[in-house]
Amino acid sequence: MLILQSILTTKLPESRFKYFPHLPPYTDPTTGILSMLPSSWVHYAQLMRLELPGGFYAFYFLYIIGILYAACIAPQTPSPTKLLSLAAIMMPFNILLRGVACSWNDNVDQEFDRQVVRCRHRPVARGAVTTIQAHASYSSPNTQYSATFQRPAHRMCSSPSCFYSSMLS
Repeated sequence: MLILQSILTTKLPESRFKYFPHLPPYTDPTTGILSMLPSSWVHYAQLMRLELPGGFYAFYFLYIIGILYAACIAPQTPSPTKLLSLAAIMMPFNILLRGVACSWNDNVDQEFDRQVVRCRHRPVARGAVTTIQAHASYSSPNTQYSATFQRPAHRMCSSPSCFYSSMLS
């Protein structure tokens, strides 16, 4: 546990990543949702892109389409409250999975992001979060998500209509 804590608190020197010395340096956010978080959480929230809602809507829209499709092919029409509760259940998973995708992208593209003006302030690119810290930040939610949706073998379905019907029942 002590090793993991030391890994998660390690910081890289920011002088190593100065590709654009003529542009203003990074400053912590003073407005928005990130300004309300503790300073130690800000880098991880930026890694998940919590301050940019566009990706949230793009990901969540697919969940809504899936729920509505499942309602259409279900043998019995589900109630609107059941559909809304499924949509509410999917929201935190949407936030986590989008964060996982953004964290993975930042890890893979960190050398490129350091050389692009628009991406230079991303946490991994600027050195606020190490590669190992970013891996740890997205592997935990991904593991929790996978464990949540593990189904017993007798409940597994081979066809999409069976799977969606079991979720709506």
